Amino acid sequence: MEKENVCKEVPQEEIDNKYKSFRDLILKEDKKGNIVFMSTEGPIIAPIQTFIQQPIDGVLYDLNRIEEVTLTQIEDKKWVNDFAVAKVIRQLKLESERWKTLYEQEKECHDATEELLSKIIETETEKNKNGMPYFAAWPEFIVWGSLSYFTYAKKEV
Repeated sequence: MEKENVCKEVPQEEIDNKYKSFRDLILKEDKKGNIVFMSTEGPIIAPIQTFIQQPIDGVLYDLNRIEEVTLTQIEDKKWVNDFAVAKVIRQLKLESERWKTLYEQEKECHDATEELLSKIIETETEKNKNGMPYFAAWPEFIVWGSLSYFTYAKKEV
């Protein structure tokens, strides 16, 4: 008795149809600002903004790109790019956090400067009974500001 061959070739059309609906789901979710990634339970849909807020190890793990995993697939040439992707994502996350910290510090300086200038204007306006603001009391100076500090210079006459 001859054994039946259990392996069978899947027609390309069947593969195309199967993956077309999956591709359509991914593209539909992308338009909504979501990502689709594969877990052991199947596809998961998550808002990209929420997804990237997790620690970097979680991001890479969920994307199956954490370095420890990519190194186990060394016989597949694709692992080189997967490993590089993990390193790039990790660095981008660090840069993002650095810029966020700088922005927050800049905002604190800006708020403190605005408060200080407001107090100076109040004080100088009170001193000048004619109601002119502080810079009118010092006509020889020009005052200008930026996000985190203000500068003054002697006015050229």
